[in-house]
This record gives sequence, C-alpha cells and structure tokens, in this order.
Amino acid sequence: MKGLCSLETVQNRLFNAFIRSEKGEQLLKMYLSQPSNENLERLDEAFKIYYLKIKTFSYFSKTISFEAKHFDKKRRKIADRFLVILDSPIDEEENITMKDMIADYSQYVSNISLENWEDNITNEVIRNSIKVLTKRQKEVIKYSFFQNMRDKEIADKLGISQQAVSKTKKLALNKLRRQWCNE
Repeated sequence: MKGLCSLETVQNRLFNAFIRSEKGEQLLKMYLSQPSNENLERLDEAFKIYYLKIKTFSYFSKTISFEAKHFDKKRRKIADRFLVILDSPIDEEENITMKDMIADYSQYVSNISLENWEDNITNEVIRNSIKVLTKRQKEVIKYSFFQNMRDKEIADKLGISQQAVSKTKKLALNKLRRQWCNE
C-alpha cells in the first residue's frame, strides 16, 4: 500500500474531499497522532466506503442523465413520426379537417354575463362557497379565472398593487378550500 501521506495521495481530489468531511478529518488526525495499523485500517475502510458512495452517486447521476436524454430523443422521434396535421382531411369523401372537429368554447363563454358570473355556476357547493368571499375577492377571482387576466392586469384595473392582487387571490382560494372541506 502506498504511503498515506505520499504526494500522489495528497494531490488526489477525492481523498482531499474525504479528509474535509468530519469523519475523514477525525480518522486522519487519529492516525497522524497515533500511527498504527488499526488506525490506518479504520481510515482506509472509511475512505473505501466514501469512495463507494461517490462512485455510486456518479453512476446514478450519469445513468439518470443518459436516460433523460434517451427519453427526450425517443419522445421527439415519436412526435416527429406522428405529426398531427390539423389541416389534413379526416375523410377523403368529405372535406372535414381535424381543425373543424375541435370545439370552439368561446361562443359559450361570450354568452356568460360577467356581471352575474356567480349565477352561471351550476355546482351548488361552489356557488355557496363563493358567497362567503368579499367583493374584492370575488372581483379578483372573476378577472383571474373567467377573463384569464394576469395579476398585473388585475392590479391596473382595480388600482391596487400586484402583490395585493396575489394576496387577495391566495386568501380567496384558501377561503374557498376551507368552505369546500366543511361541506
């Protein structure tokens, strides 16, 4: 076995990392203060365990990286092979495309009056839960979820800060969650 304090061992980054650990430092100090075969074996055994952990971690890290790349490559290959072409005809006899088959919900949403949006909620539990909210919380929920506005846009519309909108939305959602759990 090479000397523990040889230049090659001291320059080894892995060994240096080991002796910077609490256990490694303690075992090295013990060996240097009381050199014996028993202390050397303890230090050597602890280093072997440390080395095995590092090698195992490195193996798993490389394996996960490889598998992630392989998965992404496979996913892209499948996506390229099975392209969804919305403008291609579904049936050769009729001129119907996939795009024609996709439902357009905007016509249903435009029929909903945003002034009375609460009346359009058909779920009784949700409707009763919304009644507990303050006027400001209802406004924020309406703009956020029914008009798909961002917090910044809601803040500008209501004349409050973006943080206030975020906090109001969070409080409203927590209040709704508590209501749903109680019912």
